[in-house]
Amino acid sequence: MKNKNKNPNPNRETSLEVPSISEIFWNFFKLGLTGFGGPLALVSQMQIEFVQKKRWIEEKQFSQAFAMIKTLPGALAFSMATHIGQYARGFLGGLAAAMGLILPPFVMMIGLASLSKLHISHEGFYSVYHGLTITALFLIGLGIFNLIKSYLRDYQYYLGLLGSLILFYLNFPEPFVIVFMGILFCGIFFMKPNKLVMVFPAVDGLLLKSLAWTCFKSSAFVFGTGLAILPILQKEFTQVHEWVSFSDFQVAVTWGQVTPGPVLITATYLGFLVAGFTGGLVATASVFLANFLHMVTWFPYALSWMSKQKWIGFFIKGALSAVAISLFLSLWSLSQPFVAEIRNFILLAAIWALWLYKKPQAWILMITGGIIGLILGIK
Repeated sequence: MKNKNKNPNPNRETSLEVPSISEIFWNFFKLGLTGFGGPLALVSQMQIEFVQKKRWIEEKQFSQAFAMIKTLPGALAFSMATHIGQYARGFLGGLAAAMGLILPPFVMMIGLASLSKLHISHEGFYSVYHGLTITALFLIGLGIFNLIKSYLRDYQYYLGLLGSLILFYLNFPEPFVIVFMGILFCGIFFMKPNKLVMVFPAVDGLLLKSLAWTCFKSSAFVFGTGLAILPILQKEFTQVHEWVSFSDFQVAVTWGQVTPGPVLITATYLGFLVAGFTGGLVATASVFLANFLHMVTWFPYALSWMSKQKWIGFFIKGALSAVAISLFLSLWSLSQPFVAEIRNFILLAAIWALWLYKKPQAWILMITGGIIGLILGIK
């Protein structure tokens, strides 16, 4: 049945579905409830769900937005969710997507922070945790493949991969590499570089202001997804302000990785420890605010203008080559703690076989990975 919702974005293809605001909210709520695995796994699930299945956004638009968002500071998955919602239904769509994605992990982190005095030490918990983590790594790898598969027969793309790998090896910052490779491809293959255009009572108000500013600046000025922001939060919360102990911060990060949704939901747990429920709410709003403002203000217009330029295909090809290398390096780094244990490879093989045979939804894979981890007794 054809969707009769009015399309608020004239730049979208007419063949795309136009979801209602409530559909956007509940679909991202479901993703926030079941989207384990961190930012890269979440983006992979968004691509499968909203590009391939529901057709809310074109593959080209998704890839372009992903490449550009990777050059911006802040939370990658949150920004992608907000952009997809905004692209589908304007400001309210972006707001619905952002709220839907954040609400489930926010509630979970508040609950976990409330029980922070209960230290979980049972071996079964860690076995399930490792099973979830390894399954998340598989989903990340799958997402990288889906992102680049349309370029795998293009020799230019392999040149971009090689150049990006060299630049990362030389320790150039990720945003520079992505933009540089995009511009380089325009200059080399497009051959026309001259056209490039470059609130609650009984809480200390000062404490809340300090908490809000700390979370806001950590996400607003740090590049490299939520994982790159965690070290900044660790320094601010444990050393600069001495709000929490290092062990408490480690617990917060663990819950941020185990729970679904963006890994920056860790800030919710930390905010709760600092100033109760109000602190959790303030920390959550502040750490995601900059990304939300980017996605619903200038970013859609900039991306719309870029998509109409003749050189954009070459720019995206070069930029995505850098993004792919960045993702592969992140995946490699995240995988290092697990390569020494044979049972991890057994679990990975089982998850891979299940995906090849049934191609189940990501949350089913995650639950299966946790169960297999418990059975194998992975520590």
